[in-house]
Amino acid sequence: MSQQPGGTEEATTAARVEEPVGAAQATPIADVVAIVAVVVSGLAAASLVWGKGRGLLKPRPRPTPPWAGPDVAAVILLHLACQVVAAELLLPRPLVEGTVVWQQLAASILASLTTLAIAIPWLAVRGQGWLPLRLSSGKPVADIAVGLLMLLAVTPALLIVAGLLNQIVPYHHPILDFLAADRGPRALLLTATSAVLVAPLAEEFFFRGVLQGWLERVAPAAAVPVSAAAFGLAHVDHGLGWIPLVGFGVAAGFLTRQTGSLLASITLHAGFNAVGLATAMAQLPAG
Repeated sequence: MSQQPGGTEEATTAARVEEPVGAAQATPIADVVAIVAVVVSGLAAASLVWGKGRGLLKPRPRPTPPWAGPDVAAVILLHLACQVVAAELLLPRPLVEGTVVWQQLAASILASLTTLAIAIPWLAVRGQGWLPLRLSSGKPVADIAVGLLMLLAVTPALLIVAGLLNQIVPYHHPILDFLAADRGPRALLLTATSAVLVAPLAEEFFFRGVLQGWLERVAPAAAVPVSAAAFGLAHVDHGLGWIPLVGFGVAAGFLTRQTGSLLASITLHAGFNAVGLATAMAQLPAG
């Protein structure tokens, strides 16, 4: 709302009172339209993914990862060690409360990429080949397509759940504060690189590749829900937003189990984060 010089205090107060009332009156219609759109798009996407005769998600034969629980623990410890090293290299010492968020983002990106660079060849040796890692796909176009269709099917519902939970416990993330204060090219590039590229690669590799892959061998029925719960709980420190992420993890785990590849879940994850980032930026106050 533009400022009007010379307005009285009473007029300003009245304007502040009237605006929310108008917004509240428009909300039910917008909500109905949003719900209808969610139902229609969800049903349409689900029918494309699971529709009769489509066969896009028929289970494909793939080798079961041979690694054990200690291997999963070793990857976790490796990532923690990489985080410590990256923090030592990129964050100021001693740490102060005003540490710039872009340095933290850069350290996180470096830690994740280093973990991948070490863990992938090591697990390839443990698995006697690259196939158990599920990094390749025999049908890349189909896997990307079902990843995008799953994105259309689950994203609206998950965003609605996240919005409702945000009314109970407001979601807070330092990246949002970072973008609110700085929307320059460096901030946008680092945020997009972290959220849309590095996080989908690293998190899908661990939660759906390493963890779920191991669980599929030792507890097949629990593999998808347990890896989904672990994924959600890994994001527990930013309000209640981790709850819909459990549902996201189920969708991503299902894609991985059916396709035998991480490509579909990485596509879903990258698209979901891109939508979330765009939504968050649209809600930030004008800078």
